[in-house]
Amino acid sequence: MQKSRVLLATTLLTTSVGLGILANNQPTTAQAKVRAAKVLKTTAIKKQAYNINGGYLYKNAKLTKKATSSRHLLKTTLYTYKSANIKKANGKKAVYYYVKNKSGSVKGWAWRGNLQKKRSYAQQKKDIKAVLSIVRTMSQDSQNDLLGDFSDITPQQAYNGLSNIVSWSSINNDTTADHAAAGKFYKHFQGRFNSITNSKLAAIYGSYVDAMNSSNDQDAYEASNNLFDALGDAISSLG
Repeated sequence: MQKSRVLLATTLLTTSVGLGILANNQPTTAQAKVRAAKVLKTTAIKKQAYNINGGYLYKNAKLTKKATSSRHLLKTTLYTYKSANIKKANGKKAVYYYVKNKSGSVKGWAWRGNLQKKRSYAQQKKDIKAVLSIVRTMSQDSQNDLLGDFSDITPQQAYNGLSNIVSWSSINNDTTADHAAAGKFYKHFQGRFNSITNSKLAAIYGSYVDAMNSSNDQDAYEASNNLFDALGDAISSLG
């Protein structure tokens, strides 16, 4: 009798433990299925470069499965292809962009608010090229002094470097070609500063033109130096 009771207790304990394990292994409703967002509209959009600063990439516009976290993509350039207006399960509306990296190995849907347009530095690159072109019209001494400094100028820090180039142009400002470079620099950057600086530069340029039209080399030298210095200071403000 005692043996039968022990056997029964053991059987009940084993069954209880087994049921407990099964219960713990059963997925909850939240684990089993993510509530899908409703896609209201999808449209093709212009391909543009972005960086992602937070959140996730999702495998579909219904946001039911994550592709990867943004923390793995902070240095990755992503390109937009499609836009989706969605209504989330909580009722809130949002816009998601379908993005891919250059090779297509990373792709998915990202919330527009987590994306930031990647700077192209197109204007900075254009300005570096223009200033370099003008320097190449200057005297050989000026070119020898200035051309090597371009190797340290990057698009990200363009205006610090270009400011120095223009200011330093006064060092070997000994020839007509050097004097003329001051006017070329001014024409390239004309009107790109605040109203006070634009007015100040316009006045200095007016005096420079008068000096260049005179037959006095000393006047041309001083006027071009003034323009080099004032313009160099102004260019540093563009950064």
